Amino acid sequence: MRKIVIILFAVLLSSGLYAQAPLNLSYQAVIRDGSGNLITNHLVGMKISILQGTTTGPWVYIETLTPTTNANGLVTVEIGGGIVNLDEIDWANGPFYLKTETDPTGGSDYSIVGISQLLTVPYALHAKTAEKITETVHSIGESYGGGIVFYVNSTGTHGLIAATQDQSASTNWYDAQDNCNNPANHTAEGKEYSDWRLPTYSEILLVYYQSGLIGGFTTSEIFYWSSTELNTTHARGINIISYGTPFSTNDKTMLLHVRAVRAF
Repeated sequence: MRKIVIILFAVLLSSGLYAQAPLNLSYQAVIRDGSGNLITNHLVGMKISILQGTTTGPWVYIETLTPTTNANGLVTVEIGGGIVNLDEIDWANGPFYLKTETDPTGGSDYSIVGISQLLTVPYALHAKTAEKITETVHSIGESYGGGIVFYVNSTGTHGLIAATQDQSASTNWYDAQDNCNNPANHTAEGKEYSDWRLPTYSEILLVYYQSGLIGGFTTSEIFYWSSTELNTTHARGINIISYGTPFSTNDKTMLLHVRAVRAF
């Protein structure tokens, strides 16, 4: 029993754990046999577990590996290929312990066991977890980012925002973008953002579908510019009110309305 304790101490004392990009951990250990001799240039079997709460707590991560020791009996393995991704662990709900089980013969008859607490190592992963936890989910129709959200991705974390008022009621296509950028054409909330732009044809079509939620549109037949060009003289416009003719081709010199959008 005394020999085993010495072996475990040697393994833990020789262990190094440090963060690796993007979401892996690198683990090093010196492997010895039951007599304390270094096992050099030999395949060994390892099972890596991360335990939550206590040294006997439930595992939140597990992985088996078969690395080869070097001439000094040292193995270096990358932890991160298990059945659970490291960034899926709730690192804020610790403490966590790293448990290593080793079979010096290369099989799965693990005879050497070591457990050490993870202290500063998972901080990069903890930051990744915190980022996920604090990331806000948005929805269509929400007042956000200086306007109204009219499109979101599948997770609700990114999308498009439309201004709540027109940036011009009569401008040609060439000046439309300048009208989007001019803070004087925005509400007090909209003035806080400088990345407003003329929507593409596909984006202005989404504005058309969500015009009731966005608001600020008149009830008359009015066309709005998109940034999509057809040629040197014509660009796409869209009739926000007439559901029978959602888009049209317009001469760039025509005077149409402008409604700015921005991404988040």
